[in-house]
Amino acid sequence: MPFDRNQDRLELILELVDHLQRRLSDLTYSSFVDDGDERDLTAFRLSVIGENANKLSDDLKARHPHLPWRQMYAFRNLVAHEYRVVLP
Repeated sequence: MPFDRNQDRLELILELVDHLQRRLSDLTYSSFVDDGDERDLTAFRLSVIGENANKLSDDLKARHPHLPWRQMYAFRNLVAHEYRVVLP
């Protein structure tokens, strides 16, 4: 079976979204803000989502123009290069 980079990246993105939903669904905003570890984990997962979204094929992204592809990667860049701007 040939390697399908889109499928592998999309599966990872979905897995990370599931993890985010599971961990954050019961947290209040105040609890989230007060928990540095939770903020770090969330930022890391969102950055991995952004990195993988950026590496999806242009064809796939063009078929789904309603999704904020550029913003996903832009957030990844903020987390990677300007972490203090995102999370104090």
